[in-house]
Amino acid sequence: MIGGVAKPPKKPVPDQKEQWLVDQACSTIAAGSFTERDVLTLLILLRRHAPLSSPVREFGDFVAHREKDRGILQEYVSRAQKALRGETGDAVNLPVFSVSDIGKALNDLLATFAIEPFDTERVNQIAVCIITLLQTVVVETPLGQELGGFGVAMSSNHIILMGRGTVPAGHVFEYPLLIAENHAYEYSLAQHQVDYPMRNDFIVHAYALNGVFRCEQTRPMLRRA
Repeated sequence: MIGGVAKPPKKPVPDQKEQWLVDQACSTIAAGSFTERDVLTLLILLRRHAPLSSPVREFGDFVAHREKDRGILQEYVSRAQKALRGETGDAVNLPVFSVSDIGKALNDLLATFAIEPFDTERVNQIAVCIITLLQTVVVETPLGQELGGFGVAMSSNHIILMGRGTVPAGHVFEYPLLIAENHAYEYSLAQHQVDYPMRNDFIVHAYALNGVFRCEQTRPMLRRA
């Protein structure tokens, strides 16, 4: 503190190895053959450079720690649960971040690393990877209540990260946290004529191979006790 005025926090500067790692992760993703693990690596590398309010920081913290008791998403989930119980409070806007929010935050950070920005389609693919990476993540409310885990819902047009809460009657209610366009998963329009998201009961893996992006079901999820 100088003259009674607090000094702003020091902005982290990437070291040479960190710069190389970010370059490698971005090159892999930009080339069109990558998996959600490459997105995981990129988020973890970038999160310390992102502002606290940035979706890159928020999602980077979540994928790193898996369980979260603070941050924007935790506050959002807590407000949503209060709204479901009919408690007064701040309005809940859905979803908490948009894909364009993620793209702007990500590309602004990449500019500080002198890396070319990702285009709109690649940003959407990264958002889908964030959704699949956060599948089953648990959030803890300020009162110690665990809410989760997050789910992946799919429709003909969208892939959605879903939160889950209960209303006073005990019924389960789900709400969107992040919505990406579905250019990855074939959905049977003959079976589902409307764009209604269906929660996936399998672990979902997102990846791109030779420019073709896909989401695949792996193994069935075990039911939480």
